[in-house]
Amino acid sequence: MRLQLSTLFVCGLCMAVIGAGTMPLLSIYALRLGASTEAVSTMIAAAYGALAIGAAGAHRRAALAASPKRALVAAGLLSAPMLGLLGQTSSIGQLAALFLGAWFLGGVAGTLIGALVGLAADSQQRAQVFGVLWLREPLGALIGGALFGAVGERLGLPAAFVLAGGAAVLWPLLGAVGLRTMREPAERRKAAPAAPRDETRLPPAFTVLLITAVLGTIPVFAGRLGTALTMQAQGFGPGAIGSTVLVGGLLTVPLLPLIGMLADRLGRRPVTMLAYGLSALGMLTLAGAVDLWQFWLATALLSIGSSACGALTATLAADLLPGCLLARGFGHLGVANWVAASLGSVGVGFGLAVMGATGLYLAATGLAIVAAGLLGVAGGWHAPALALRNYERR
Repeated sequence: MRLQLSTLFVCGLCMAVIGAGTMPLLSIYALRLGASTEAVSTMIAAAYGALAIGAAGAHRRAALAASPKRALVAAGLLSAPMLGLLGQTSSIGQLAALFLGAWFLGGVAGTLIGALVGLAADSQQRAQVFGVLWLREPLGALIGGALFGAVGERLGLPAAFVLAGGAAVLWPLLGAVGLRTMREPAERRKAAPAAPRDETRLPPAFTVLLITAVLGTIPVFAGRLGTALTMQAQGFGPGAIGSTVLVGGLLTVPLLPLIGMLADRLGRRPVTMLAYGLSALGMLTLAGAVDLWQFWLATALLSIGSSACGALTATLAADLLPGCLLARGFGHLGVANWVAASLGSVGVGFGLAVMGATGLYLAATGLAIVAAGLLGVAGGWHAPALALRNYERR
């Protein structure tokens, strides 16, 4: 399965690079077309909605395409022209249509990548595998920001979008070749005893997992936006604000695989609770931050906690769900993530006005603590899905 997992990692990394690299350029291009800052923020918020819708319907797209692999490849190939044409648009309406269409397909592809990793990863090392997979987020931010920023600066924004379109062709073609030997879910069900017929609904423990994912992710997105706003209000320049993202990414990359290994050895649920605790500590640090090193520390804690929670939540979902429900379950996780992104981003604006920076960050700290506590007291975690367990005895 190493070829499949490596291919899925590269596909996910390419998507993360495209997303991290093009998102800021889209805002700049929209402003050049005459959009207001309110219109730009609305378009970005709508992008989260498009990602959520794509994630929610990923399992249906896989069914229509007859396999997750085909749906994954199709989503990438369809998104390529949309990304490449972004720089050729002459109106906000055209830009928004292409932008939202590409992000919708990104939601489909991202969900299917997670589901395919869940099917392929060995149960004994699943957290470590997802930990490596989630390196796509910090690596994508580092690579995408540097690469697309340089291309946009030297060759212009249209050239940067053409580069994004080319990358969106590359990774599905790689997936078409590298995933050639991947067994599809139907073949898995033939190779292993089928799950009971009544096992078609998501288990209650998975619902708890979704709730904790939303509660625990809201502080992360609130912290990301709040850090920039707070630093700007305190007189920090763009270089200092940008350095926080760099520090967070550099520290997350080496630590995330280690956290995955720790979860496989000590237990995935307690380590996930610890990751929520890191996010809470990051928000608490941000509440009192006045010096640059304090903002570095807060951003690093939020980045490590966010990536670890994403990887370990996906691991717990793969533990709970049979193979036939993985795409659907990961779609629900995607929706939960982007709902949290919208709530966290919107909450910053209202929270700063109503409670002030310190009150907002303390409230966000409480949400992360509640998420950890809810995950700790919930039951139903000791009955792995029968079909997946049988398959993993291969």
